[in-house]
Amino acid sequence: GQVNLKSPDHKFCLLETADYGLNNGLPPIAQRRIFFGREVGGADRKLIPTYQLKSRTYLGPTAMDAEMAFLMANQALATSGKLVFDPFVGTGSILVGAAHFGAMTM
Repeated sequence: GQVNLKSPDHKFCLLETADYGLNNGLPPIAQRRIFFGREVGGADRKLIPTYQLKSRTYLGPTAMDAEMAFLMANQALATSGKLVFDPFVGTGSILVGAAHFGAMTM
């Protein structure tokens, strides 16, 4: 088949680690591990500057970072047609993340 390097259908990654740990004065023994995997998901990092804390009008003492709010909204499967209820809204970070994914927020 043809190979498309600019827009591949699958992305693979190879990671290699070496642990030289403490050996109580003995020569070091390297424990190598090799991991091979396929990317199953990615993140749209371009969203973070749009919703970052610097661009907000109001910040409280416990304002949640935009990246963490997007992670929580993603784990909650916030999509259109779903309701996200946050009774202790604070500065609204989680609600902003959920609303971006199309959920109704309250």
